[in-house]
Parts: sequence; structure tokens; C-alpha cells
Amino acid sequence: ISIFVTEKEILNEEITFTIKNMGEDMEYITYYSVYPISNIHCYDLEGDLEYIISEEKGEKKIKCKFRKVLKKDEEYRITISFDTDALNKTKEGKYIFSPIFNFPCKVENFELVVKVPSTMSFVSPITPKPSGIKSEGRSLIIFWNKDIINEEFYIILGISKTMEKEGDNNLVFIYILLAFISGLFLGCLFKFTRKKGTNFLKEDEEVVMDLIKEKGKITQREIRERTNFSKSKVSRLLMEMEQRDLIEKEKYKKTYIVKLKE
Repeated sequence: ISIFVTEKEILNEEITFTIKNMGEDMEYITYYSVYPISNIHCYDLEGDLEYIISEEKGEKKIKCKFRKVLKKDEEYRITISFDTDALNKTKEGKYIFSPIFNFPCKVENFELVVKVPSTMSFVSPITPKPSGIKSEGRSLIIFWNKDIINEEFYIILGISKTMEKEGDNNLVFIYILLAFISGLFLGCLFKFTRKKGTNFLKEDEEVVMDLIKEKGKITQREIRERTNFSKSKVSRLLMEMEQRDLIEKEKYKKTYIVKLKE
């Protein structure tokens, strides 16, 4: 997965899958997004592919048709690209990017790359710990590599605008590298940022917060049922709220009990 944050604060997202069919014939792949998407492009090594876009429980659904039916034990490489507005602006003026990638089956050789122009930099929070940070021309790149992912992978990444001056790109890179190496320093920044953001609620978060206040304690499953939000959307909202010390979750059977942070 490759994501480029443009200077206009729009994300260009490109997702490449190498699919191996382990069962019945496959004719298409479906990708869901909780964010608005545009400029969709589906293609394989031979060219463009047909796709259908629809909406299901508040999520955008891209159904991309394969060039031919994929039989058992066959492999197929396909790419879906689009633009999206998935950055959440905080009261402090920075942006939080917090996607959750859910997978219906085991994923091998997973890579997520996020690139920003020289007018931006990565700031706390940065979680989980990235595999690396590097500069490439006038861009900064942060990336995560995983050998195997069984269910989901998520990140929380702070992005801030910087003053573009000669030499700034190198200075920003050095700053990020030091923050990356120093776990204590990064931890302090992360804790401070979470406290600063506790009074900032988005519309969907207010809906969830009202439910929690009404019930005192509520399961994550009940939140989905009461709001009609998708499973991935509820997971993302609760993850962001938990990171900002608004709520806390306790494991309960196959779901979680959610309550306000004391």
C-alpha cells in the first residue's frame, strides 16, 4: 500500500494485491473505504479493469472485476488507486492519519508506505513503531513491513506542515530520525499530544460518546447496532478515542466493553 499526501492535503492511495486463490473460482475483489474517494483506477499488468462503486453502511465499496476467472492455486496481481480525504485536523493545526486495514484472510509480505512533500513532516503520535524513515529527493517517507498479518493492521500518524526553506528537508529528517530513535522522547510527545486532544470531538465521535454516557458501559457490538456504523468504522473511532484518553476498552468474550476514561 502506497500513500502520498499532497500539498493540498489530499491522499493519493495505491493498493497492489498479489492474490493466490486457495478455494473456489474468483471473479473480482472488493475494497471498502470509510472515507470519501474519487479518481478511481483499477488495473492489472495488461491495462485497465472494470469496476463498480457503491455504498454499504456508510462505506464506499469498490468492486473490481478480474480480467479472467481466477482458478484454484492461480495467482493474480491487481492494483486499485484513488484519491481520498482521510486526514483529520486537530485543534493544534496538525493532521492525524489513522487508517485501519481489515483482511478476510491471512496476508503475507505486507508493506505500507506513506510519503509527504518537503512542506510537511511526521510528528507524534507515530504508532506502531515504523520499520524505517527516510528521505527521497524532496519527500519524506515512513514505512511499515510485516511478514504476516492475520486480521487487521492500523497506524496512527501525525503530520504537520513545515516552513519550506533551503535545507529544511534535511533538518526535518534529522529531527524525525532522532525522535524515532529516542523512545522516551517519542513517548513524552505522544502522551502530551493525547492530553491536548481530549476536548476535540468529531461528529461521529460525539454520537459514540453520547451512547457511552447514556449507558455507562456499552459493548463495541452494541455501538455498531445502535449507530449502524460499519465494523471497521467503529473500530477506527474507538481506537482514536482511546489514544486520546477519552475512553477505555476491556475485552469481553468476542467483543469489547467500552466506558469513559476515569
